[in-house]
Amino acid sequence: MGNKNEELSETVTLLLKTERFAVDKQKLISKSQYFAALMSANFSEYNQVEHIVNYDISQISLQDFINWIHNDKIDTSVIHCDVEEFDRLLVLLELSVLFIVDNLIEDVTDRLERHYMSPKYVINIWLLSQDLNVNVLRDLSLAVCLDRFDELPISSIYELSRENFLKLLRNVNVRSTESYLFHVIHEWMNHHNDFTIPMDSLKNKEFKILHGIISCESVHVTNNEHFIHCWDGNNFFELTTFKYPKDITDRNAGKNILTGMQIIARRYDLYLCGGEFGIGSGRFNKNVWRYSLISKKWFLETVMPVERRHMVTVFLKNKLVLVGGIGRYRQKLQSIDIYDIHTGLYMFVNIYFPDENIWETTQGFIEDCNYRTKLLPFMPILTLKTLPCYIDATNPDKMILITITETCNMERCVHVSTKQRLAVSNTCNNTNDSNCKYLLHIKCNAYLSILTLTSFMRILVCMDSNTFIKTNILHLHKIPIRNPNKFRSLLCSQSPRKFFDLLHPAHLHTTNLNHI
Repeated sequence: MGNKNEELSETVTLLLKTERFAVDKQKLISKSQYFAALMSANFSEYNQVEHIVNYDISQISLQDFINWIHNDKIDTSVIHCDVEEFDRLLVLLELSVLFIVDNLIEDVTDRLERHYMSPKYVINIWLLSQDLNVNVLRDLSLAVCLDRFDELPISSIYELSRENFLKLLRNVNVRSTESYLFHVIHEWMNHHNDFTIPMDSLKNKEFKILHGIISCESVHVTNNEHFIHCWDGNNFFELTTFKYPKDITDRNAGKNILTGMQIIARRYDLYLCGGEFGIGSGRFNKNVWRYSLISKKWFLETVMPVERRHMVTVFLKNKLVLVGGIGRYRQKLQSIDIYDIHTGLYMFVNIYFPDENIWETTQGFIEDCNYRTKLLPFMPILTLKTLPCYIDATNPDKMILITITETCNMERCVHVSTKQRLAVSNTCNNTNDSNCKYLLHIKCNAYLSILTLTSFMRILVCMDSNTFIKTNILHLHKIPIRNPNKFRSLLCSQSPRKFFDLLHPAHLHTTNLNHI
């Protein structure tokens, strides 16, 4: 009899209008700060076994909440990526804030980030997360609103309050043409009969790009804490740390180190692509993993159609492009996979050029060691944006960040004449050479040149005839790295070593009227 009474004391009943919901008391108070306080000795309800829920909540929403309390996970039947389930998730988010359940807030945020960060839903997520002060979800949804502004439902934009409308329009990170922004402002003012939106909201829409690199303290790079360091044009600093996805670290053991994977960034996300667990093992990572710098979580983005390692990986707007590399049986691949991160679909092409979505044949020029100009044969060229810095790791204990600029406003710099050019065929023929690093300029009908910067460092650049006439000096600035131990992995050929562009989450809310 005592055991029966003991069992009953562990159950409380929540009364919602005429409906009764039995809940495990210990689970409820351990997960909800609201109910933990309500059922503490400080309140008269301490010994009560029934509690009235005096909020306007639907029965299905309260049941979703109780199911999570009992099972520590959101009912999978809730997730079908349609409007009805989306609405239930938003209500569940409200309940998690109302009853102060931090883990449920995190779970709902995770579900929304995985399934609903699309133009169709994202404005509603942004508005609600602002009202509820769920800052991670607010920033995730704001980032999508800014990135895909042109795709947002125009009716939803017109319904925004003046304050929220200006939060988008004045943000320097909004991706849109000035003509479209002008059109949206004009239509919003007509809709609200409010003609006071200043047109300077369209000015100075240049977001701040960081140049980041990933490293760690050990050559066994996939099992340790990794550091993201960034160069912002003035300072080299540590942005954040992370570990690789559990799926990768679990498979990474002994000689089966993941090799040849590539990491590229787009705005606030990192993408880890491909690689092989031990050269020649045939065990490839076919997954593309996405790491959010905002939520600090990994997500399985997609599965690669072709297994690859040591491929070229670039982003062209919202297209992730995987070019060449090594496949099964150490075969050199000539195929290209293009993945649209917005639609989740792959496009298959045989030839490709980033600016026009095609490969383009163009004439290039090089100068040999005697400075004689030679015409290169027609060839397809996939060009990348300029990388303004690299790390000199010749001395593992005294690593140096070297920045490269065409102009100089600093007292200490090394001038390198563009006359220090060598033939393209003389550089980096050995793909295993850890000293092979390239600086590729943007697309141009250009002189292709190799600049010899040090005894071990050669950089491939291209400059058109106008640039060649106006600027024939590059400026190198050497900045000592304070903690070289964090960059030990750069000495290992298994680790990605290139810089990539990304955005700082702290700059997400920057406006053209309030620069950071």
